[in-house]
Parts: sequence; structure tokens; C-alpha cells
Amino acid sequence: MFSEPSEVNKIKSKDYDPISMCATKSIPEGYTIYDKTHVNKGSLTFQQLFDHLKTEVGIEVSLASSGSISLYNGWLPGNKHAKRLNRPIEEVYAEISSDPLPATRNYLCLEVGGNVIVKDGEDELDF
Repeated sequence: MFSEPSEVNKIKSKDYDPISMCATKSIPEGYTIYDKTHVNKGSLTFQQLFDHLKTEVGIEVSLASSGSISLYNGWLPGNKHAKRLNRPIEEVYAEISSDPLPATRNYLCLEVGGNVIVKDGEDELDF
């Protein structure tokens, strides 16, 4: 059977997202599941990554995961993951994951969530 591939869905900002139950912001607008943001700064701690994303992209990160592994969650009771902020990300990953990073791979794919930094008078948006 032959078929043409369908167009890739683009993620767009919404005034109301039924899953988040609030407005959401797409950064960048119209990205797809194939788009990535590369942070090529070598080994970073969570705090260094979060500071970079705050400065360069304008987001405050409160969650970081890699696949099904939750690496950092700023919403946990008692701020349990605060001690991870000053540890290298790959060290935390190796400690939690049952599958080590291959020796030939020098990167880790992360998914992050948090808030867009807003200016005075604007509404805060989740991403």
C-alpha cells in the first residue's frame, strides 16, 4: 500500500488547554515533536541548565525528565529534589536509570516544564 505522509502537527499556544486547565505557551510557536533545543555547554548541573534556559529562552523550569525518568521535580513536598540542583545531570540520570548512557553518547535528551517569565501586566503561562 502506498500513501503520502501526513503533515506533522505543530504545537501552538492556547488561551485554554483542557489538560493543564490554563493558558499554555508554545516555545517556539509552532514547534513539532521533531524540533529540539540544543544546549551545547558540556556537563551541566540542573541549576546551570535552568539558569541558561531562564536567560536564553525566558523560561523558569520546575520539572525535568528524560523519557519516563523524572530527574527533577520542584513541586515535590519538602522540596525533595533541591539537593539535585547542584549535581551534574548525567550523574543523577546514572543513579536513577536502570539503563546507563552508552559510552559513545555524549548527550541526554531532556523534557522540561515550567513557566514563561512574564513582564509586568502580563499573565503567567505554563509550557
